[in-house]
Amino acid sequence: MAAPRLNAVPSQRAANSSAPDIDDRFLALLAGYRPSGGLLRGEELVDCAHLARRIVSRDVISFEWGGGYWLPAFQFAERDIISVRPQVARVLAELVGAFDDWSTAEWFVTPNVSLGDRVPMALLTSDPTAVSSAARVDRFIARG
Repeated sequence: MAAPRLNAVPSQRAANSSAPDIDDRFLALLAGYRPSGGLLRGEELVDCAHLARRIVSRDVISFEWGGGYWLPAFQFAERDIISVRPQVARVLAELVGAFDDWSTAEWFVTPNVSLGDRVPMALLTSDPTAVSSAARVDRFIARG
């Protein structure tokens, strides 16, 4: 299942009557993150207190579904939930405040016009500057 295209402001997508329901969005995120290690359930991770602080401060990509928090594995250096990859932290700094948690998670796995319709997550290692710039553009669009 392909992820919905995200170049509209998140609130505009939510108001669209044809927007996918939350379960469809979750399945799209599962598929989108599968190639990079998938999604981790926050409750199953060892250092829950540390992780809870990071979720609340929005220092990590996370979203709530099915009574728990889910986190894409790709964002962690060595998957230790202590070290967030610096490229991800820079992008999050651009998106936080303009996108909600779900839209932020979707942003990383959705083709982006500013990146030549390539997926931001796939370019984080090879072209982190372009990904950060795309996030900045989308933040300006989202904020109007």
